[in-house]
Amino acid sequence: MQDASAMLDFPAMKQNNVAWVRRPTGGRAVLHENDVTYSCIFPATIVEMGKSIMETYRSFPSVLWKALTV
Repeated sequence: MQDASAMLDFPAMKQNNVAWVRRPTGGRAVLHENDVTYSCIFPATIVEMGKSIMETYRSFPSVLWKALTV
């Protein structure tokens, strides 16, 4: 929920071909450089993803790895 015009140097970003996006969930700015980010949405009925957010955080890396190596 930061003011992008107050936080970002748009001319420098354009000159250096740097893109930016606003996260729909809000929150503070996060700098990503040479990394991969992702999000995942799934029905709560998929029990393999856990019954709580902490269980999901613990299980997601192995589920993601399996999906990427199939």
